[in-house]
Amino acid sequence: MDKLRHKPGRVKLPERPATFAEFGLDMKPYFTLCKDHDRPATFAHFGVDVERERPLVDTVVGPHRKWFDISVREKVFLVTVAMSLLVTLGLTIDRLAASDKASPNFTFALLLIVNIVFCLFYVFHAILLEHPYELFVFAFSITALLIYCVSNFVETLGEGLNIVKLVRLVVIGLFGTFDMIYGMYLGAMYYRQRNLIFRTVGANINLQALCGNMYLFSDLLKFNVQLETSMVILVLDDGIYLNTSMEKIVLGLGLPVTLIWNVVGFLAIRYENRILVGLFLLTCWVLPVYTTYKFVDISFLWPTWTQHSQKVLPSCILVCGILAILVRAFLVVVVVHLSQNFGHGLGEKVFGGKKISRPHIRLPRRPELRPMSWPLARAFPNKRWTLSWQKQHKEKQRPKRSATMSGMR
Repeated sequence: MDKLRHKPGRVKLPERPATFAEFGLDMKPYFTLCKDHDRPATFAHFGVDVERERPLVDTVVGPHRKWFDISVREKVFLVTVAMSLLVTLGLTIDRLAASDKASPNFTFALLLIVNIVFCLFYVFHAILLEHPYELFVFAFSITALLIYCVSNFVETLGEGLNIVKLVRLVVIGLFGTFDMIYGMYLGAMYYRQRNLIFRTVGANINLQALCGNMYLFSDLLKFNVQLETSMVILVLDDGIYLNTSMEKIVLGLGLPVTLIWNVVGFLAIRYENRILVGLFLLTCWVLPVYTTYKFVDISFLWPTWTQHSQKVLPSCILVCGILAILVRAFLVVVVVHLSQNFGHGLGEKVFGGKKISRPHIRLPRRPELRPMSWPLARAFPNKRWTLSWQKQHKEKQRPKRSATMSGMR
């Protein structure tokens, strides 16, 4: 009976492309590290360190350049600025320790220290993130420091030559001029090239313009914080002491409110939240009201000041207050313009939205219909086997099955 039973003929496999395994080449270690062979190959499998080659680093406050991506000229500029400002800071701290706490010299020295710290932050942050407007603010702050050092040295020259003030004037006069000019040059270069903006949002001109406005808004917020801090220091007419209870109340409530106002503005643009934008606009009047109060107070006291030294501190308050009002008005205009263009996801791109990568988590995949006759079918894990392929396969196998059945007969 076994001899009479006809054995079916061997069904030939359909034609398929050749694989590396048929030539004795084991390519699995180069394309996967998982046992299920479902993970695609990466550049790291071929010895390419992608993170090292990337010129940008994603942080909480947005992408910034790596140190090796900064040019030699920019590094020399950073070192020069850091050395000159640190020397000036050390000399100013020495003068602060020697000054009387109830004198205007103590107030001006404290104001100079705060502005030097802001200048150091501006220059490093602007170079790493290629913010042109922040370099312009840095150049303006350096100019203010230079004017203060010159005026303070000339004013106290009648009391005798002070070596510390002379050295500070020479350092800020030589290096500060270079820092100001080259900072303006780098700011203009960043504004023209827009390399980091192109890497962040691509080649779309409209998105690049919006990204530049976001940079402008964030830089103006920092400058606004600097002006508000300077206003708080200048209000201290007699050093660290406050004259009236009104000033104590204003400083106790006004400074935290203004700092919160800047944080709300940053979060409104970062998350593109119109509710925070509305809160930002509703509270924008706090600083102008207090500044107007100080202007009126100074106008009443101005005729009583007969000496030139008594008018220096109020003059600084007037200049700082006018700048603070102008910057705040410009901030309102920029935030209104940005709020009208929400919905592009620029806040996440500009200020940081690092994607969470979890390669150890396996997502469920849809079952795929694959021909079981192919022993190496799993070499193509991403290939879809549709019903049309099944129909074609049946049509090809039909004459072979007919020949087999005729042979059995």
